[in-house]
Amino acid sequence: MRMDSYTPVIIIEGLLVFGVVLLLYYLHIREMRQIRAKKAQLEREEALRQAQPPASDAGSVESSKPPSEKGSATTS
Repeated sequence: MRMDSYTPVIIIEGLLVFGVVLLLYYLHIREMRQIRAKKAQLEREEALRQAQPPASDAGSVESSKPPSEKGSATTS
């Protein structure tokens, strides 16, 4: 069968290309939104870390020793 008009084929191909472009655009926007959300979450966590007071030596090994052992650790 011989086709005299390629117009329907061109229209169908154009619609397919348009659909693929829309799909790729949607996927890109979705990925960028996820990246921005992750970046904002990291910035919030960093701000919380900076807002907290510095950790004290309450749990360290050095502070759990009695005062008599703290000074003698380096002299013996």
